[in-house]
Amino acid sequence: MTTSAPTPLPIRPHQVAVPPEQRHHRREVVRWALTKGLPLHRDALAAIIDAHAVRYGGGSQNRAGAPVSLKWTRLDVEIAIQLGAPGGWCSQVGAEPPAEISTTLATYLSYLSRNRIFSPDSDSLGALRSTISEWACEPSATRGRRRHPSSVGSVLALRSMK
Repeated sequence: MTTSAPTPLPIRPHQVAVPPEQRHHRREVVRWALTKGLPLHRDALAAIIDAHAVRYGGGSQNRAGAPVSLKWTRLDVEIAIQLGAPGGWCSQVGAEPPAEISTTLATYLSYLSRNRIFSPDSDSLGALRSTISEWACEPSATRGRRRHPSSVGSVLALRSMK
């Protein structure tokens, strides 16, 4: 009988060790999203912010306290949506791919825009949202309002009023 060492379970993205500035930034985003009632997934936010920081020379790979990168381009959005792809951030740090990447990314970019902290050389919020729409793979991101279950009752109510 052969025994092999068990494969370590992947960690969750919010468990990856990051500089204190990045943890503080994530907390601020979460607070803002909660007060606005916007969708946000904690693991997706952690992965988005750290993968972006690593791409620009900071984050979990530079524990010296490099600031969070606030420059976002269409290419950055494409890369962020592919966090869980082979060779992406998740596989590099041994984290499981998070759910709700595109919806969390949209909320995060709204946070940066509403608080006017985008880097001046970022693409416009409209261009970034357009890229999210083009690349989003999650069913919730592609479902239209008319197909939402809550809209069925209102349509039936309108038909009965005729």
